[in-house]
Amino acid sequence: MQCQTPDDLIVLVPGFLGFESIFNVHYFAELVAKQLADTLRDEHGIATEVQVSRTLPAARLDRRRERLVSSLRAYLRGRRRTPRIHLVGHSTGGLDAYALATGLHPSDAPDEPAIREHIRTVVTLGAPMCGTSIVRARAVREARGPWFALRMLASFPRDARHAVITDPLMRAIALDLARRPWHALRYLHELATDDALLDHLDPDTSDWVCPPHREGLAVAHYVTLAAGSWCPPSILEREDGHGTLYEAFIALVQDGQRDLSLARRAARWPAIASRIRSGEIIASAEGRSRLDGVSDVASDGVVDSALQIVRTEDLHGVVIADHLDVVGHYRDGGAPRAQGEPALLQSEVGFLHSGSGFGHAEHRELWSSIAGVIAGRLRPRPGRGLGETLRRSLRAGVESVMR
Repeated sequence: MQCQTPDDLIVLVPGFLGFESIFNVHYFAELVAKQLADTLRDEHGIATEVQVSRTLPAARLDRRRERLVSSLRAYLRGRRRTPRIHLVGHSTGGLDAYALATGLHPSDAPDEPAIREHIRTVVTLGAPMCGTSIVRARAVREARGPWFALRMLASFPRDARHAVITDPLMRAIALDLARRPWHALRYLHELATDDALLDHLDPDTSDWVCPPHREGLAVAHYVTLAAGSWCPPSILEREDGHGTLYEAFIALVQDGQRDLSLARRAARWPAIASRIRSGEIIASAEGRSRLDGVSDVASDGVVDSALQIVRTEDLHGVVIADHLDVVGHYRDGGAPRAQGEPALLQSEVGFLHSGSGFGHAEHRELWSSIAGVIAGRLRPRPGRGLGETLRRSLRAGVESVMR
C-alpha cells in the first residue's frame, strides 16, 4: 500500500561501534532528530521525515554500505514517489554516506546506483574522511582480533577503565542489554567477529581516490575539535575524576600520529585554522577560551580534526566539542529513557568529558546550521504546483457530486 509522505527524507547514519538504539539509549540522542525536524519546519517551512539508519559496528566499508543501502531501501518501500534523500553521518557514518553518494568503494547492492541518484545532500560530522591516527596506535594494533573492543578496554589505564565501567551512559546501555540478552549477543557477535573497518581508516595506507562530486550533490563537512587535544594528556585538567577516558583516547591518537605522514594533515589544517582565528566556530565561551596553542595535531578525541575533510571548499563549520558531544551525549545533555523509566541525572550524562564546554546552546546552533544546509538544497519539484492543483480540483469535483 502506497502512502503520502514528505518529499524529503533525512537519514542519520551512525559511526564506528554504532547502533540505531539499544532500547532506550540512542546513538543519536532523540533531541537530534527533533532539533532537525523542528528547525526545518519552524524556520524554513519544510516538512521532512527523519530516520536513523541501521549499521554494523566495525565491519569493512562495503558491508556497512550494504547495510546503509538496505536501510534506505526499507524507507523507500511503498512510497508513491521517491523522496530526495539527505544523509547526515557522524564519525564513520559520514564516510559511509559520502562513499555511497559519490560512488566511492561501491558495494554489491544491485539498486545502489538508483538510490544514489536520489541523494541530494551529504553532511559529515567528525568523520574520518581521510582516516584517523587512532588506528595506528600500538594499543589498538595489539588489540585487533576477536573481542577487539574488550581487549581495547583492557589496555586502558585503570582509572580510564573505571571511567568506562562506571559512566552513567554505559550503565544505562548495560542495563538495557541485560533485559534482552539475544539483542546483546547479536551486537557483541557483530563486534567480536569483524573489525575490518580499522584497515580502511589508516591515513597512510587507505587507498583514497576521491571522485568528483556528481552534479546536484552538495557536501558539507563539520569538523570537530576538542579542547586541549593537542596537549600531552598528562597536563589536561580533570573535573572530579571526569576526563580520564578522554585522556586515554587523546593518548591513543597522539601515539598514532608519531609516524604518520604529515602531508594530508598539513594540506587541510590551514582552512580549519583560518576559521578558528576569525572566530567563525560553534563554541561556548569556555571552549573559545581553551584554544591557545591549537595546532594541526588537534582532534576530537577520536579523529584528527585535519583529516575530517576531503576538499577544503566543502568545510562548512568547525565545532569545539569532543567526538560524542555533537550527537547529544554531552555533559548536561540528558539521556533518552523509555517511557516510565527514571531519567539519569543530567549532570552525570556524557562520556568523554573533554572540558570543551559544549552544551545546549551549542547543540542547537550546530543542528540548526545542519538544517540550514539541507534547506538550501530543497527546491519545489517541477510540476508539483500543477499536480497539486489538479488533485485539489478533482477532489473538489468529487465532493460536489457526492453532496
